Amino acid sequence: MIYSDYTAFKTAIESCSITAAEAEFKKAVNTPYLCYFRSSEYAIDADGKPVKTFTKMAVELYTAKNNTTTEATFEAWLRSQGINAEKTERAFVQSENYYETIYEFEVVFR
Repeated sequence: MIYSDYTAFKTAIESCSITAAEAEFKKAVNTPYLCYFRSSEYAIDADGKPVKTFTKMAVELYTAKNNTTTEATFEAWLRSQGINAEKTERAFVQSENYYETIYEFEVVFR
């Protein structure tokens, strides 16, 4: 998906039906919730000016139980944005008593 800039992406993901924050929350929140961050990026230049920036995003979805309904909700949001994500990991974090599902995908900023 192409967004005008990172702020446009932040606005989009934070408006999905699951509570979301960049990197971490300042105070505790109830599950389910999303944490997202840029894991890497590179730009394509033309005539010495950046034309597009390709940014790899990681999104961590936390749920209190093995909640495939919440996963499906987030995956539907990804599809609605034209984002093809890879679900790279799904695990139970015993010390915190929650499930974590990690999605990775690339977005483009003009």
